[in-house]
Amino acid sequence: MLDKKRDFPPVLLEASEKIEQWRAALVRGLHERTDVVIYLLTGKVYYTFVTQLLIDGFQANLQLEQYIRNELFGLQFALSAINEPLPHGIFQPELIDNILTSEDDQKTEEVLISMSGYSRVRDAFLTYSWGGYEYENPQENVIRFIDSPDWPGHRDYAQLILGRIAKVEKAKHLIFDTVIAPLETKLAQIIDIPFSLPIGGLNAKQFFEAWLTLCSYCIQRCLNGQSFVIGKSALIEAVQNKTSLKPDEAKIFINLITFEVNDSPSLTLFHCPLVPLTTSSLAMVSSGFLFGNPNTCIQRLAVHRGKGYDNFANENSKYFLSKLKKHYNADDVVIRVNRHYTADGTGGDIDLIVFETKTNRLLIAEVKGFIHPDSTEEVIHANDKLQDGIEQIVKIKKWLERLDPTDWSTHLGLSPSSYPTSVEFAVIGNGFAGSDYLCIPNGISVVDAEYLLIPKFKQKSIFDTLHEYQKCLSEEIIKADRDRQFFQVELAGITFELPS
Repeated sequence: MLDKKRDFPPVLLEASEKIEQWRAALVRGLHERTDVVIYLLTGKVYYTFVTQLLIDGFQANLQLEQYIRNELFGLQFALSAINEPLPHGIFQPELIDNILTSEDDQKTEEVLISMSGYSRVRDAFLTYSWGGYEYENPQENVIRFIDSPDWPGHRDYAQLILGRIAKVEKAKHLIFDTVIAPLETKLAQIIDIPFSLPIGGLNAKQFFEAWLTLCSYCIQRCLNGQSFVIGKSALIEAVQNKTSLKPDEAKIFINLITFEVNDSPSLTLFHCPLVPLTTSSLAMVSSGFLFGNPNTCIQRLAVHRGKGYDNFANENSKYFLSKLKKHYNADDVVIRVNRHYTADGTGGDIDLIVFETKTNRLLIAEVKGFIHPDSTEEVIHANDKLQDGIEQIVKIKKWLERLDPTDWSTHLGLSPSSYPTSVEFAVIGNGFAGSDYLCIPNGISVVDAEYLLIPKFKQKSIFDTLHEYQKCLSEEIIKADRDRQFFQVELAGITFELPS
């Protein structure tokens, strides 16, 4: 992959400028009032989400997750095309509803569908700039993006499917359990970062408490047939009354998760699901709350609206290890973390050691924490971190091979009677397990921690979970390779052909 982004050639530059002009005109044509445009867009997403949720019986599933993902990215890029300032005052939806027509509804749906396609095309442009795609221009007004030979995307797509499975499993716990389960229990189940981690004047525990409260609040409003529009001050008061947050902390929380059109594209409506209609009113994007991952929200907000990533990454890795240790703790399992060793005159730490006394199986793993990657830049950064982990595992593996196997127990902090008959090596990534171009040696697995921490695997064998992940990943890679096709998106009179 490239070390830095490359410039667009003239044909791509011209196409990029053309679709940006088209996008702005398309959204601007919805209505003359900025607040009404935002109301139309967020309202369409809200009501289609509620309808779909009722059809599915309030059960999260992969089809619903994909549907929501397309809707929210379409909404995000429609909103980011709005450059006019927000009006002042309280937005009154009952007055606007009386003047809107079925034609307005149809136009809004068409805009969201177009913007969903736009998001795919924009991502293709970004992927090209980092060397993940090349392009062809077989005829005028046709641009085809093709996979780089080193990065066909099969592994990326396969783990995306498995990651969605993990997300759906978590979403199932959030739909109604947030109303029923004790707060401390629910927080312990879903938080993958330290409770005390600071973020914009709050700590992680406060953020999660407020997030889960608003998630429940949004679902209740859906069930009660209430509007998705609410005054900002009223929402701040609701958070204050339903959580342990003080008034100024509730205000900080609401500001943190409010979408800003000029902010980084990495902050999506899955992270900032409150959309300003006016300076005093907000639209609640309920699907963003339900399918958003508050762990990821904190990571991204810490980077883009906080002090940066380095401190977070170090603290998160420590806490993440404790989550794995707790998740797979059992009577017949010995777990060690951060075990120091010395090889070739240099020291290092083994992040995770797991030994099953019944089977005599040993796992040696390195854990890599990073923001769950979504953009191409984040994917490349995550691959770099995983490559570091692979190199560390290779070093540890060579060190063990030089030792007499009878001495392993002593060096690894196991009991003298522990004698591993088989050993497995793994690199565990926080929400990502590497792209096709990642150099993974034989005998080393790279797995997604989000999958390992699915609730159904709690206190099961981590070896079985690792094997299941590898099996499912291989199956999805084969499907991705077999089913790889091009699909077309037409924007501004240009046909874009993108790998599926």
